Amino acid sequence: MKKKLTHLRWLVTMLLLVKAMVMPLKAAAQTTFTSGDFTYEVLSADDMTVGVKSYSGNGGNVAIPQTVSDGTNTYTVTKIMNDVFYEKSTLTGIIMPGTIIEIGERAFYSCRNLTGDITINAPIQKIGNGAFNLCDNEQLTLKFTNLK
Repeated sequence: MKKKLTHLRWLVTMLLLVKAMVMPLKAAAQTTFTSGDFTYEVLSADDMTVGVKSYSGNGGNVAIPQTVSDGTNTYTVTKIMNDVFYEKSTLTGIIMPGTIIEIGERAFYSCRNLTGDITINAPIQKIGNGAFNLCDNEQLTLKFTNLK
């Protein structure tokens, strides 16, 4: 009986050691990465989707890509997250791919120099509160097409 108990303790100890070694590997899995002027957050590794988490560029006319690679995987860009372009006064235009399904809260808040047409169409499912608040340039037009 004592031998079985010792064997059981050894087995439990080994399992705990293996778990302790594997847990940091899972935690270290990359959930954000940078490509160009954007930082992306992986939304679903199964669906291979990311959201634009932040922007570090100089402004001007900015195009969000439809797909982006982290060097290993290619993801579809489906979301512009909260506050990405918050008060980016240097942003003058934005081109969004047709893959965007969500625009986060305050995503373009106070981008007063945005001009031209911004087309928002299907498959958009959600536009967060204040996404375009204080984008009060008379030369800016938001066009909503093909929405259900």
